[in-house]
Amino acid sequence: GMAALRLLVGFRQIARVCRAAAPVPEWVQATAVGIAESLKLGRRFEIRQTDEVQSPCIVGIFRPLILLPNRQCQAEHQDELPAILAHELAHLQGLDVLWNTAFSCLSIGLWFHPFLWRVRLAHADACDAVSDTTAARYLGDAQKYGRTLARLALRNAERELTIGLAMARGSSLKHRLETVQRNMFRATISRLLASCFVIPCLAIVLLCGLLTLTRSEAAPPPVT
Repeated sequence: GMAALRLLVGFRQIARVCRAAAPVPEWVQATAVGIAESLKLGRRFEIRQTDEVQSPCIVGIFRPLILLPNRQCQAEHQDELPAILAHELAHLQGLDVLWNTAFSCLSIGLWFHPFLWRVRLAHADACDAVSDTTAARYLGDAQKYGRTLARLALRNAERELTIGLAMARGSSLKHRLETVQRNMFRATISRLLASCFVIPCLAIVLLCGLLTLTRSEAAPPPVT
């Protein structure tokens, strides 16, 4: 009940923010197109700017939309844009919004199972690790990417409103920075590795959930 209500309110909030968002300057759009071509991203996407988000994020499964804070479209923050767009486009490339939405919906049906929330968080962290590494490799400078991520996290701490897959969400910043440094020169990591961990865990969660529901339905009524 409450979980479904929170999810519905979240979707409505996202829809409201997307409708009110404004087009980005042409140079921002051109930068995004160039990065998408470098990453060999074949999917279409849109970019808009809004003051409703403090951290860049991506929303939408069928019509992907990257939302940028208004300040990121100002010339003084232009040097941060390649890192930000590469990270968000890496999420788009990996269908991470679809995964996140699927976990959110599944959490409603299995709200009583605490392990599901841990699996969801673990998968989100794994997707961030892949996107962080992709963006750092695109820049060719892990330290520069780390500085951008740290600045975004600091700004995001100033406000609570965070929607979609936010780049500077509340995961451990120190751990993410260390992961970027470790993975920068390793062989390409893949979301397949994350899936190899998450899918078996998810299967266990579903099995335990079904067993719990079955036992509950089979239990005899209380004696009155």
